[in-house]
Amino acid sequence: YLSAISTSMLLQYSIGANGALTEIGTAIATGGSPQNIAIAKGNRYLYVANLNGTGITQYSIEANGTLTAMPVPAVAVSNPQSITVDANGSFAYVITVANGMHIYDIGADGSLSENSLSPVASLPGINMVISQGSALEPKLNYAYVTNGNSDNVISHYNIDAGGSLAATATSTVSLAPDPYSIAVHPSRQFAYGVAPGVTGKVGQFSIDASSGVLSALAPASVDAGRDTRSLAIEKAGRFVYAVNSSDGDISQYSV
Repeated sequence: YLSAISTSMLLQYSIGANGALTEIGTAIATGGSPQNIAIAKGNRYLYVANLNGTGITQYSIEANGTLTAMPVPAVAVSNPQSITVDANGSFAYVITVANGMHIYDIGADGSLSENSLSPVASLPGINMVISQGSALEPKLNYAYVTNGNSDNVISHYNIDAGGSLAATATSTVSLAPDPYSIAVHPSRQFAYGVAPGVTGKVGQFSIDASSGVLSALAPASVDAGRDTRSLAIEKAGRFVYAVNSSDGDISQYSV
């Protein structure tokens, strides 16, 4: 699924055995300037952060992969720029332009309702991804936030069972200037982050199994296209896709 900011549409694709993308269904009108997408509850529900206008739009994912708006199609929040879901599918986290965070409980039917911890006053960043904890601490989740609004680092937090965040002792790792988006490999052993530029970068990191701390791989990054702002990983972890906003295309990589 791909959000098209300029047209405020949501595009739908199937992924072939060789990793190639094929568009399915028809593009869906979403809120103004759709940004980030999150999926929850065994790939049954999808959420879009719409920067201008409608907050978070909510969809059910049908068996053929196409989307249907939920009975309550949108949740109001001002200027959301990203949304992510915890590894257990219990909470959704929304980062706004003002660097605030809203936390939502995810119901059995996929609907969002604001958590008692919400809102969190300040969290510098643009995008966030969450990975489940180690076998020793299975209820502990790790959150990684790209700080594109402020510097060239990715911040690292622990998330407890109630959904609250706490910075770790080793709380940042460097990427290229203005890191914009990050994704965790299905194995939970690796993470990949992107940074825009004339030549965009895809940063590569290992994830420490006991602490969740990120460490750069060798090489630390690979080149992408111009103005690279988001990425996704195929569900089996074999392929990575990076969206190049200024080029209007998607860079494709094998893992």
